[in-house]
Amino acid sequence: MNNKLPNLDALRLFLAMSVVIYHINDLLPKFGLASSYNLDFLFKGPLAVNYFFSLSGFLIIRLLWKEKTTFGQINIGNFYMRRILRILPLYFIVLLVGILAYEWIMPSLIPEISIERSYSFGDLIFHYLFMLPNVFKAEFPEVGPILDVLWSIGIEEQFYLFIPLILFLGTSRWIRPTLLLSLVVVISCFWYFSKMDFYYMYYFYFLFSGLLAILLESGKLKQVFGNKAFQLLVLLLFLLNFTTSLFEIDDYFLRHMVRMVLSGFLVATLSTNPLFKINNKYVNHLGKVSYGIYMYHMIIISAVVVVLSKLNVELNLFGLLAFYAVCCTLVFGVATLSYHFVEKRFLGLKKAFRHEPGSPLD
Repeated sequence: MNNKLPNLDALRLFLAMSVVIYHINDLLPKFGLASSYNLDFLFKGPLAVNYFFSLSGFLIIRLLWKEKTTFGQINIGNFYMRRILRILPLYFIVLLVGILAYEWIMPSLIPEISIERSYSFGDLIFHYLFMLPNVFKAEFPEVGPILDVLWSIGIEEQFYLFIPLILFLGTSRWIRPTLLLSLVVVISCFWYFSKMDFYYMYYFYFLFSGLLAILLESGKLKQVFGNKAFQLLVLLLFLLNFTTSLFEIDDYFLRHMVRMVLSGFLVATLSTNPLFKINNKYVNHLGKVSYGIYMYHMIIISAVVVVLSKLNVELNLFGLLAFYAVCCTLVFGVATLSYHFVEKRFLGLKKAFRHEPGSPLD
């Protein structure tokens, strides 16, 4: 049984590059290297991260549902180990690089652009070791861009912690109502407690798209998401969302509810009898290493920015395009090397925490 869903590598690459472009356009003006171009599509990094949450929820809850319906239970320990082996190696590499950069390298080599901080080193270590980087980012926004990007990994890890526990109890027929109830509770809390937005606690993205995944796998909604007119509408809304400010609603609750629905619908549409299938080997490769692209990009961008700032370079439009090309090339290269020489070593260990060979989930 092939669990590979179409188009998702291409979506991963698109979302990762949206984050990279956003951070380049955000960082350069702060160092006086280039003017900021006020084009909507350059500022879609936060939106792309929300879409990443929906993609993760769709895939992970789909996998857990298949495990529950196939074997009658979820092996929580195996699930945790697979997630640890996939997520944490790069998390701790970036954490170490960020600490070295902001605690020692920048203060000693380039003190004029060192980051002023109001937190202690112990606070930083505590929050990042216990997977609370989102809390730290909210409380101390000056943490620095290399460490800043880890907030979303914290949210993912928090979701991975509780979702198998929610789905573990009861039979498989209770998964859908349990997920629906969990979604209602989380959305209600998000509406009532504004601190959830302050701490970036966007768990509803995972739950909504995961519920869609189960409904599709069980035969529900397939006619809706297989309808060509509906697919065209979803794709049009996706393009508008990433190229205009049409859905940038001031009210935080409504803004995230719209994003939740649009992102969940997009993932479901692209992976369910879609209008097209993107199957290019280069796109598939970069989609496969997109986690590395996301994790390493601020290290690369920051390093190039520091070099240019020391050289007192001011970029014109041509120079800015060259900067994008250099950064993207370096990020792709580092992500590829990391995948083959670091991540694969840990991914190979996941075999010990899978189901027996030949199972539908292997």
